[in-house]
Amino acid sequence: MAVKAKDKNTDTFCAYIGPSVRGVIQHGTIFEGSKREAIKSDAVRSAVERYPEIADLIVSGEVLAEARIKINTPGSLLAQRRRALTVKMKED
Repeated sequence: MAVKAKDKNTDTFCAYIGPSVRGVIQHGTIFEGSKREAIKSDAVRSAVERYPEIADLIVSGEVLAEARIKINTPGSLLAQRRRALTVKMKED
């Protein structure tokens, strides 16, 4: 039995792993397609215009497990983006 080679375009979904922003985006939201496609959608584009950090907190399904660990690791880029978003949300 032959093993199929992995397709290069395996981005079947992505997820938002940042904090929920009331009326903007909810933690754990799943988007069909690649991260690029999700950010281009009308709902996400308006959220990113208001809070640019949201774009960095949308990750592809391939790295979701690793990203969930990194977002809770102090000093990691994802943790810094989450903190920046949280601070900005408190200011609004």
